[in-house]
Amino acid sequence: MQLELTELPPLVHNVMRVRMLASGINPSDLIPITGAYGHRITPPMMAGYEGVTAPCAKYGAQRSL
Repeated sequence: MQLELTELPPLVHNVMRVRMLASGINPSDLIPITGAYGHRITPPMMAGYEGVTAPCAKYGAQRSL
């Protein structure tokens, strides 16, 4: 695994952007990346399905949240 930078798409109506603060990676989270679970995740994707987030931007907001 490696860190990859990507550009964020513009926000659209009824969408809020959240910042991932913490996420655990379990061995089972790596199974879809390897394709051993019947479906494959195409990188770039994050390993892990659970985490702690905080809102950081909302469409139409004049300032960050």
